[in-house]
Order: sequence, then structure tokens, then C-alpha cells
Amino acid sequence: GYTPSVFTLMPKIIEQAGNFKNRGSITGIYTVLMEGEEISTDPIADAAVSFLDGHIVLSRQIANKRVYPAVDILKSISRLTPQLVDEEILKYQSIVINLESKYREMEDMINLGLYKEGTSKEVDLAIKMHPVIEDYIKQSINEKFDFQSSIEKLKNVIHYYLKIGGEVV
Repeated sequence: GYTPSVFTLMPKIIEQAGNFKNRGSITGIYTVLMEGEEISTDPIADAAVSFLDGHIVLSRQIANKRVYPAVDILKSISRLTPQLVDEEILKYQSIVINLESKYREMEDMINLGLYKEGTSKEVDLAIKMHPVIEDYIKQSINEKFDFQSSIEKLKNVIHYYLKIGGEVV
């Protein structure tokens, strides 16, 4: 179990990071290790998610596919994204997340051969886009991308999506 004070101390510790007028700033990178893949089953992880402006969730399943960094884009979030990128990029991000979500929703049926191409345009696009999205996310240990390079790669992903029949609404 956890001591009751952990839930009152966590926000105090987290709030110590930030910008301080005329006194500098403190950047906080907090890690929470948990068993399993579901944040909601771990009280500390669940509390941390509610206190922080964003979180990156690493996935054993993704790592087992040798995709590194093994970031689960469906469970990771930044509440600051709308302040950091324009509407176009937010729309592109949403498309990628929706495609990956649709793919994962149907992944077992796809792998078992139970899904028949042509049944759903949305699923067909998700199947075609999955390797493209995976390639966008992963990078080798020696690869470095700055913010602008990542945005350009995202635009290339969307360009391919449009080329194969996707739509930006």
C-alpha cells in the first residue's frame, strides 16, 4: 500500500517545477514505473497523469515489435500541444492518432485474417497507414530529429495518406 501522504506530497513536488518570475526555472521530468499497461489500475500513475501537463507512456508490446522509442501514441498526451503547434498540425496529429486507434481496434481480426479488404474504407486506410505511422514514430539510437524535422515527417505521412485516398476534414 501507499502512505496517505503520498497523494498530498505529489502535487507539492510537481508544482515546484516551472517558471519563476525573475528567479529562473526548474524543469521536472518525472518517471512512474508501474506494472501492466493500464494507467488507471495504478493509483500513483493515475494521480501523476492528473497533475502533469503531459505524459509519455512506453509500451512493452510496442518494444516487443522492436519499435523504439516504444511510445504508445494512443496513451501519451501533451496538454500544451495546442499552444505549441498550429491548427494544421493539430489536425494531422488527430488523423494519425485516429488511424492508429482504428488499426489497433481491428489488429486481432487483421492478424487472424478475419478482416476482408473493402469492408471499411477507414480500416483499409488504417491498415495501409500503420507501417507508415510506425516508421514515423520509430528512430534508431543514432538518429536525431529536431522539432521542425518531426513536423516535416508528419506532413509527409499526411501527404501519403491523401495520396491513397484519405481526407483531411
